[in-house]
Amino acid sequence: MKKILHITNRLVIGGPSRHVAMLAKAQQLNYEVKVVGGSAAPGEVLALDLFAELKHQPIRIPELSRKLSLSRDYRVYRKLRQIIHEFQPDIVHTHTAKVGALGRYAAMKEGVPKIIHTYHGLIFENYFSKMLSKSLIKLDRYLASISDAIIVLSQNQQNALVDDFAICPKDKSYIVPLAIDVDEFQYNDETRKLFRHQYNLSSETIAIGILGRLVPIKNIKLFLDGIYYLKNHSKIDIRAFIIGDGVEKEKLINYAQSLGLNTTQDFESNMDAQLVFTSWFKHMKTIYSGLDIIALTSKSEGTPMSLMEAQSARRAVIAADVGGVCDIIQNHDTGLLFNVELREDFFAKLKLLVESQDLRTKISLQAETYARKYYALDLMLHRINTIYENE
Repeated sequence: MKKILHITNRLVIGGPSRHVAMLAKAQQLNYEVKVVGGSAAPGEVLALDLFAELKHQPIRIPELSRKLSLSRDYRVYRKLRQIIHEFQPDIVHTHTAKVGALGRYAAMKEGVPKIIHTYHGLIFENYFSKMLSKSLIKLDRYLASISDAIIVLSQNQQNALVDDFAICPKDKSYIVPLAIDVDEFQYNDETRKLFRHQYNLSSETIAIGILGRLVPIKNIKLFLDGIYYLKNHSKIDIRAFIIGDGVEKEKLINYAQSLGLNTTQDFESNMDAQLVFTSWFKHMKTIYSGLDIIALTSKSEGTPMSLMEAQSARRAVIAADVGGVCDIIQNHDTGLLFNVELREDFFAKLKLLVESQDLRTKISLQAETYARKYYALDLMLHRINTIYENE
């Protein structure tokens, strides 16, 4: 039986962890699989329960973090080489940027027969300075040269890698869209009632949520500006939820309060709050069922699993037209897209979605149909396993 070693970043609540966990669990039928990842950073929550059904529990490297540190990253590299040397995998499959670099270089040095990398998002724009971005592009070109295959999540992502940044030739990149267990997030009336009772939401209240790490690239301030706009330009009763945590939490709370938004982290002590910071929420089906609208305001994205899950849960979605978002959201059919550089575009479309139940219903039903057709887990597994065997 061939051996696969998946190397990912931090084993925390988030899209990459869920993707790797699903992939590893399914691959156990045909391969011996191990997963390596890091621990939680401040504001994050470990999600080891995602990996509970693996025969080999994940190997954690505490030094593995998002921040660059030559000494710490070198220790991670040495540990990765040791793990690879002891496990002797036939395939090393890396995920995300920094550990993808360390993992691929370690795999090359240990003579691993096949090296595969998945880009979950691109960090060449909007993340770092122009000088550092140019250096990262050069590094990724080298890493692509020692990789047997590059997996991208969407056509837009492939175009960016091949044409815009010249990371790799087209014949070395493979489009494998993300998949999810659509049944896991299926809309449920009883779950919706529980959530809305917990947060004292009437049947007329429109609940709007945004999910993810509270970091600058997620552009949460624009979401708060949108809620403030609705407060002053719409008569609809709304409640907003920020589901997640991160380094910008206190800044965002202060910013929301400066806008005059009644804000709370402990809803039971402030049941009149217009804006609720829930922190991380593990039972996502409850969130999706309880909310009416899911928003995404990021300046850069790969293929956000939160939007895929929201579509599966029959929720109306409004999202910034960045990265691979347009590959899963058909504007005005399975969601609304807006220009992230135009605040007014977001405000107008958010207001339209809040005030039109017919539009929300139409979008959410079409989104669920789309999700069931295109997000099948079996299709993703077949494509990835074909890459493993053919490259």
